Amino acid sequence: MRNGKTKAVVPPSGRMGEAARELLGLADKLPDPRINRKKLYRLGDLVVIAVTGVMCGADDWVHVELIAKELLPWFRQFMDLKHGIPSHDTFGRVFRLVRPDVLADLMVQWVTRLREASGSASEAAGPPRLHVAIDGKTSRRSHDRSEGKAAMHMLNVYATQTSVVLAAMPIEEKSNEIPAAPEILKQLEIQDAVVTLDAMGCQKETAQTILDRGADYVLAVKGNQGKLDKSIQSLFTEIKGQEKEFDDVTVTSYRKTEKGHGREETREYFLATDISSFPIQGDWPGFHGAIKVHSTRTENGKTTEDDRYYITSLSSGVREIAQYIRGHWRIENSLHWSLDITFHEDDSRIRKENGPANFAILRRFVLNLLKHDTSCKASIKGKRFRALANADYRKSLLMGAL
Repeated sequence: MRNGKTKAVVPPSGRMGEAARELLGLADKLPDPRINRKKLYRLGDLVVIAVTGVMCGADDWVHVELIAKELLPWFRQFMDLKHGIPSHDTFGRVFRLVRPDVLADLMVQWVTRLREASGSASEAAGPPRLHVAIDGKTSRRSHDRSEGKAAMHMLNVYATQTSVVLAAMPIEEKSNEIPAAPEILKQLEIQDAVVTLDAMGCQKETAQTILDRGADYVLAVKGNQGKLDKSIQSLFTEIKGQEKEFDDVTVTSYRKTEKGHGREETREYFLATDISSFPIQGDWPGFHGAIKVHSTRTENGKTTEDDRYYITSLSSGVREIAQYIRGHWRIENSLHWSLDITFHEDDSRIRKENGPANFAILRRFVLNLLKHDTSCKASIKGKRFRALANADYRKSLLMGAL
């Protein structure tokens, strides 16, 4: 990711072939951290075998080795594996050495190839502009107490309309999301996109970086920004009524109710703009409006209420901004859920050096492959089973050649 920039857009889901064929070439160009006398296997071969193993259901290096041994005749159709399949110890040792940012760069280059192959973006129903959600995820069992190493935390950049992981950056602790967010944003071309972050990402430097990249922001506000949080709460406490003017403040509102799975939730969005007298306005770059979301949720006869607050650089209407706020949860409900339920990321015990981060990047790479395959209507889990059992399907995923 550090060696180039990628356009934060992806092609229609059925047009991956030409770009995916270049996976082998991209993998062969990765910088190899090993000394020459230790290189029985090409690094590109190890990466492709690992991607294939994860695609076929592997959740650790032992599984990668077992699956790869079963697929050895298939691999030899396009790879020179004169020494056979590497052991799981070899995979573990090599991927402990490979720099995670280098492997992440492979994923970003692959997304770039997809964009170049299609020449256009495909957007599902949703907000009119590309929505980029940024959030962190911890692999809870990746800690190594004997080495005093905390669990691996990965900062993810996710295109919500197209369900593509645009980039990922391993960081040592959740608190390090604050400096990491501007850094990862600087590696992406997100012109005209709308970027959403939770309260950890509500920082002036992050807001300025988003604006510098030609995008807009919607940032959640909580107690970590005490002065801002109190000012917004005070503003909405004074404003009464759903749609009216209060001094120099114009407030518009939007209400939406959803029912399902035995619960009902109503969300009311209040957008305050033209805030010439708002005390925080000049402190935050691009600040244009403040948002309050009042949620009322009823489940099993019990009703709870909750208020959340946001700031934005958008000049859009309240309905559009509501879509970005609601859409941000897709990074949790779609990406993080898939990684834990289908790829068992939270249960992973890969712990040494760069191993946890690199295996996490492989999972995200494979998830991109599987989510954007339209030839099979199965779940992600079902597609992994099919990739293991069906050589033609496996080849179509890996190299785009049915």
